[in-house]
Amino acid sequence: MKTYPGVFLGLGACCLLVALDACDREELEHDDDDFTQQFRAVVGNDHNFECTVDEGDLEPWEPDGMDVPADVQAKFGLWTTMNSSCVPTTLTDNCDVPPPRDHSPIKAPGAGGVRRGDIVVAKEDVKVYRAFSAESFACGAKKPGGPLGGWWTLSKPAPPKQEYRESFAICPAWNDLSMINTCTLAAGTVVLVGPTQSASCMGTSTCDPAPPGWEDTLPPPGARTDAAQVFINTFAGSHKRTPQELGKFLLDCTAEPWED
Repeated sequence: MKTYPGVFLGLGACCLLVALDACDREELEHDDDDFTQQFRAVVGNDHNFECTVDEGDLEPWEPDGMDVPADVQAKFGLWTTMNSSCVPTTLTDNCDVPPPRDHSPIKAPGAGGVRRGDIVVAKEDVKVYRAFSAESFACGAKKPGGPLGGWWTLSKPAPPKQEYRESFAICPAWNDLSMINTCTLAAGTVVLVGPTQSASCMGTSTCDPAPPGWEDTLPPPGARTDAAQVFINTFAGSHKRTPQELGKFLLDCTAEPWED
């Protein structure tokens, strides 16, 4: 097993006045002192979106339309929601590096990413996982998905790989799913978690013609996936974060082969 100690790879128009309602959110009210007390030791420790969180704004997380194990769900508190590429004022007002508008994780059908997002805070250390390519492969993208990047999961990838690929809308040219990276998301980290959006794989292969099935839409048309993905901000504006910067909240990473 190979170890990566702290090493990491890494619309706007909708936010005009004519669409401010898309950026609004419901105010979250929670008066449970026992719940908020759990966060006082970790709030203020966010190095992902670099947010300052008022623990009084957090409530228990009940993910809607996402497959999240109950024991993992309990390790997060809900801060706000993000239902379009417009970034809610809670994040723009309280975070130095909120999710980007120009390359939003909230995407349209066929574009990958997630359909919407819950902005949650880890109240304790949480394991996160990323399937990746050990090296370049035939017909794959010039830069296939590496061990560390923007998209992670809350459950360890399990075979069959094709089912996993469809659930998380991972085009074959992007990632051969040959490895799994496991990291610890540090307590206090703010992340976006959302249900996977579909991805069109047309034109992603570097071979002509593309191998059979490499230009399909994932999941298949008519299907829908509730697989939950975690978005990590690997950029701070135009600056690609260094391994040291990412290593402040993604800890103790280990990579292993994924056998189907």
